[in-house]
Amino acid sequence: MVIDQSLSSKSDLLDPGLNDGGLLTAEEVAAWLRVTPAWVYAETRGGRIPHLRLGRYVRYRREALELWMEQIESVPVSRRRSHYVAGR
Repeated sequence: MVIDQSLSSKSDLLDPGLNDGGLLTAEEVAAWLRVTPAWVYAETRGGRIPHLRLGRYVRYRREALELWMEQIESVPVSRRRSHYVAGR
């Protein structure tokens, strides 16, 4: 059995998408944001969180989520947009 030496901890083995810049599942996003998967799915359906639809699958790019969090964090609550707009 060969173990990838680039993985720095046991958590890397459990959540590989969180550290390699790859695509995340709703469950991984929920764990990262410390919310429920149901919240992630509801925000996805409402267009309020950046996501990629790959056929019947939905995936999330960590970089897009980080940018989205910066955008909603830096804008006063009264001026927030209700929907995520890519590229803004």
